[in-house]
Amino acid sequence: MLIHGGSGVIGSCAVQLAKQAGARVIATASTANVERVRALGADVVVDYKTQRLEDFAQGVDLVLDTVGGETRERSWSLIRKGGALASLLPPPPDSAKVQSLHIQAFMVHGHPNIAEIMPEMTRRLQSGELAFPEIAKTYPIEEAAKAHEELERSPPHGRLVLTMR
Repeated sequence: MLIHGGSGVIGSCAVQLAKQAGARVIATASTANVERVRALGADVVVDYKTQRLEDFAQGVDLVLDTVGGETRERSWSLIRKGGALASLLPPPPDSAKVQSLHIQAFMVHGHPNIAEIMPEMTRRLQSGELAFPEIAKTYPIEEAAKAHEELERSPPHGRLVLTMR
C-alpha cells in the first residue's frame, strides 16, 4: 500500500492501521517527518523533497491519496492492474484513465456510519494501539480566529486544537 502524506492526521492513522492489517506500507513524507512516519510503522518512507517516488513504489495494490494534484498524477503508473486508488481530494478520478489502466479509483468522503467506528478508534488511541496525532498548539475556543490566522499565516508542524472549558 502506498500512502501519500504519511505524517498527516489521516495518513499517520492509515499507516498504523495498514500495518496492523498486515500490509507492506510505503509512505511519503517531507524530510522533517521521515523518522516519525518510519516510527509509525511504514516499511519504506519516501522523502518527497529529495527522492523520486517512482524509485521506491511499483506495482502497488492500493494508493491512499491525501495530497492530490501532481502526486495523484504520478501515482497512476505505480498501481498494478486490478489495484485501486482512493482519494480524499477532488476532482474525482478520471473514469477513462481508470478503465484504461484496469484499476479501480474512487473518492473517500467518510464512513457511512461513522458512529459505529469512532468508539473503536477512540479505544485504540486510548490503549496506545494508535499514536495520537502531533499537537502543535492549543487555543481556547474564544481564540478560534487567532488560531485560524496562525494556520493561514504559517502552517504548524502538527495540529492546532481548540479547547472548551
